[in-house]
Formats: sequence, C-alpha cells, structure tokens
Amino acid sequence: MGNLPNPKILGATLVGLALVGGAYVTTNFGEPDPRFQTASTPATAEPLKRVAIEVEDRDNNGIEDWRDTFVTNEPIVLDRVNPDYTPPDTVTGKASISLLTGLLESKIYAPIAPRNEEVIKNTVNTVRDSLKTRFYRSTDISIITEWGPSDVVNYGNAVASTIYLHNLPESDYELNILDDIVRGGETERVEELTNVANVYKNYVDDTLLIPVPDILVKEHLDLINGYQALYEDIKGMSVSLDDPITGLAHTKRYTSSTEGLRLALVNLLYGLEPYARDFAVDDPALLLVLFSPDYQPQI
Repeated sequence: MGNLPNPKILGATLVGLALVGGAYVTTNFGEPDPRFQTASTPATAEPLKRVAIEVEDRDNNGIEDWRDTFVTNEPIVLDRVNPDYTPPDTVTGKASISLLTGLLESKIYAPIAPRNEEVIKNTVNTVRDSLKTRFYRSTDISIITEWGPSDVVNYGNAVASTIYLHNLPESDYELNILDDIVRGGETERVEELTNVANVYKNYVDDTLLIPVPDILVKEHLDLINGYQALYEDIKGMSVSLDDPITGLAHTKRYTSSTEGLRLALVNLLYGLEPYARDFAVDDPALLLVLFSPDYQPQI
C-alpha cells in the first residue's frame, strides 16, 4: 500500500476543493444563467458582488488554521500497524482480506494490477489451501511380509473391533446436528459435532496400530485416509459459526469424503473375501459384510 496517496495531502486537496467550490457557489448563487436570458431581460440588472471567505490564522504563523490541521513535524509512516489490531486467524477472515485488498488494488493500480477474475481466483486458492488433509502412507503403518490366514483373520477382526469400540450408536446424523447449529442457533450442539469428529480421529489412531498383511496395504491405507478426511471435514463443520467459509468448504467436501470411506470399506471387504472360510460366525469382522454391494438387510 506504499503507493497510495498521502492521506494528509489528499485531505488538504479535498478541503481546498470544497472552499473553491463554496466560493463559486456563493458568487454565482441567484445569478441568472446567460444561456436563458431573453431580449426582455433588463440590461440594468446589477450583478451580485463577490464575497470573500474569511480565513482565520489565530496563531499568526502564516498558515490558515484549516491548513494547520494537516501540518505535522512527525514523519508520515503509511505502513504503521495499529497495536490493537490482531490479524484474523480464520479462513473467513484471511479470505475476506485477500478479496477486498485485491479488489481495491485492481481499481487503484489498474491496468497493471490483477484483474477481478484473478483476484477471485487467488481468494479461492486461499480457501482451497486451507483444506489440505493429512495423508498417510505405507511408512506410517506396520506391514507383515510373512503372514498366514490367521494373520488376515486377526487383521479383519481388529479393524472391525476398532469400529465397535469407538462408535456412538446414539449419536445424531452429523448434517442434522450442523443444521440445528447453523439454522436453528442451537450452539450447544457444537460439542456433539466435535464428539462425532473425534470418533473418526480415534478410528485413525487405532487403525494405524494394526499390523496389516502386505496384500492389504492399499485397502488399509485407503481406510485410514478415509477416516482422516471425515475427521477433518466434521471438525471443520463444527466451526461454522466462527469461521463460515471453513464450515462451508468442509460441508461441500463431506459428501465426497463419505463416499470415499464407503468405497474403502467395500474394497477392504473384497480383500478379505478370499479368506472368508477362515472367519468364525461370531467374529467382529462380519461387521464389514454390511458394506457389501450385495448385502440385503433382514426386514
């Protein structure tokens, strides 16, 4: 913003224009417009006298009092920051500043400044960058290279047991909770939404600890990253009141994240199917059958 005009010079200019304009109005107020005079207009009409505007210089320093307001011995620092100002730390605040600053500069410094389309694109990029999700890789998990059917069974049961352990069966659907918070003003339900997010965080933490046969590494990582995406989306949705743009962005991504997790569970089930006969009828891993595309619920 160093190229902006000095506010004191700008103020003096505006006041000067106001005085000149005032003098002009005072001088010409009530005077007939010569463009509309007719032959019948009396030639003896006296023009109004010019009236000088009194300007005070009470301290007799040779500078009118109104100009003294703009005179200072202190250096003008345009980039001085108000000590009471705290830059926003929310995506909404940062995106708003990015957008407004860009639009103002596009007007002030045109045509060399970015166009409005570029300003908006940069603002969208600011929001997009805030949605970066933690991505887990094979180096983050324990892989079994020498395994047998019992290891596959133990793995499947451990994954399902983690779901049973941290599940909140009485919890409301997260989008219903969000709707009550945003549209119903039920701020007390923010804690519920946070609790749902923490369920997926617990899924991530515990599933990372499960040793996985090397034939199921991809399915395992897809599952963990599916949990992580939903954790971050629901967590982002929980701050919708304080940071609306973050809440909206995560809400829009939520549908894709839920579909990604569903597909991860389907693929994991397909990975376990060749070992179906090794599982017992009461093994926790049978929970995964619920995600089979061929599953028909009992009515």
